[in-house]
Amino acid sequence: MADTLTEKVTAAEAAAPRRARAQRRLDPDVKRQRLSPLDGDSDGVSITFDGSDSYVVRFDYNPDLISQIRKIPGAQFDGADAWRVPVGQYDALAEVAVSMRKEYLLDSASHDRIAALADQAARGRQATPDATPLLSDFHPRGEPLLGEIIAVNDRYAAQFTGLGKRDGVAFVTLHRLADLSDAVLKGDKVSIAYDQKGRAKVEQRLTAEERLDASLGTSVDGVKVTEEAGQYKIEFDYSPALNDRIARIDGAEFKRDEKVWTADVNLKSFVARAVNEMRAEVVADRADRDQIMEVAAERIDSPKAYDAFTGDGHSYSGRVLAMNDRYVLQHSGKDHVTLHRARSFEELPAAGQNARISYKQGKAQLTEQSRDRERNQRIAR
Repeated sequence: MADTLTEKVTAAEAAAPRRARAQRRLDPDVKRQRLSPLDGDSDGVSITFDGSDSYVVRFDYNPDLISQIRKIPGAQFDGADAWRVPVGQYDALAEVAVSMRKEYLLDSASHDRIAALADQAARGRQATPDATPLLSDFHPRGEPLLGEIIAVNDRYAAQFTGLGKRDGVAFVTLHRLADLSDAVLKGDKVSIAYDQKGRAKVEQRLTAEERLDASLGTSVDGVKVTEEAGQYKIEFDYSPALNDRIARIDGAEFKRDEKVWTADVNLKSFVARAVNEMRAEVVADRADRDQIMEVAAERIDSPKAYDAFTGDGHSYSGRVLAMNDRYVLQHSGKDHVTLHRARSFEELPAAGQNARISYKQGKAQLTEQSRDRERNQRIAR
């Protein structure tokens, strides 16, 4: 018995140096992964360490997620259903995973919204409105999907593609705007055909002029056109981008008393193209505004948002929180945020910059502001 115990102690003592040497030989990146694993499956992104030299990353198809993971050095698609990321890219994967999961949640919310809009619009086309429309994300390759666009939001479009022969239930296909070759608007009658790589070619089945005729008298995506006494009247909420676009038509005139733009019906083709682009701009602007307000809500509880007044002498001081293609978001004291239009700047500020933004002749002028000065102004307010 004593001999057996002695043998076990001796074996353990002999094994200790071997374990120590093995620990020293263990790749530091693998050691880091073992101490603080990145493994997890949440918010649409699954990460699993393969126990050797790479992470296996899985997620449903999403061009934005693919774009993000491609930024990681050495990341490669395995040709099946997963991406491989070298274990040495621990920090990069940890950072990108947070961004990917946030993107997944934003995309899922947008998908839910377009599904709700599509369901509502499709029910009105059914013989029995109480029946549930059939919504699908399936896109056959090489076979065009024909039908009218019945709903559009910041990321998706819903296309009505027909009714069931037996039950009359509406069929609706959802498309990612990022996959489409051209912009689509509600009311467009289009053919959408996907190639083998998932890219979709859009062909309009109505001309811009036909779409204009079909929408006369109705506000579509914030722009309403009526025809009266040989003239088109174009109405929309004030927007510098929309103003600039309609003003490019030679002969278009703003009627200040009616607050409408007018153009002769002989300019129909020019008006039709302009209105089509204006409606697309309204959709894009709405999406950018919603996105910047989501950022505001992340940084401040129940933020009070105001559009910057661009009259001469008006100015706003505070930290720039975020920006996108159309808006700059600035904290302007307490729970207040100010939205500036990016097109007003000759030089855009940087996120995190403490700045004084003042206006002259509608243009935003940027001045760096010290933190001490900003703090004193906040106290004064």
